[in-house]
Amino acid sequence: MKRTLLALATVILVFGAIALLVSGAGYYSASSREGEARAYVDKIVPAVVSRWSTGDLLANASREMLRDVTLDRVDTLFASFKQRLGHLRAYGGAQREKFFFSFTTRGRVLTYVYLVTAQFERGPAQIRVRAIWRDGQWKLSDFYVFSDSLVQR
Repeated sequence: MKRTLLALATVILVFGAIALLVSGAGYYSASSREGEARAYVDKIVPAVVSRWSTGDLLANASREMLRDVTLDRVDTLFASFKQRLGHLRAYGGAQREKFFFSFTTRGRVLTYVYLVTAQFERGPAQIRVRAIWRDGQWKLSDFYVFSDSLVQR
């Protein structure tokens, strides 16, 4: 009985140590790429919203986004955003809300969620984007625009 409990405790400690190592490596990896992620978001989001460019968004879209949206839907939404918000006046920068990491059989995947503030002709907006680092490049998987100016009156 004593031997069995000792073996079980050893197995639990080994798995715990492995989990701590994987978590530590993931955290280090995620924190070391944060500057890149923010720079990517601060480059792409102003390019997209300054002209409400469907092409710029889809050129930087992850495979999940490309799977879930259609060109016509994005064109319709962006035309509405352009009409209701107007041109970009000021870009307030991206602030990280959270990040995730995972190790897959194809490599590590880092995900950062940023909240961007922007001032448009007809009012302020917040844009929530999710940037994914996969296969050696950054892509956007979410792009949500929130503004009182978008509400029908």
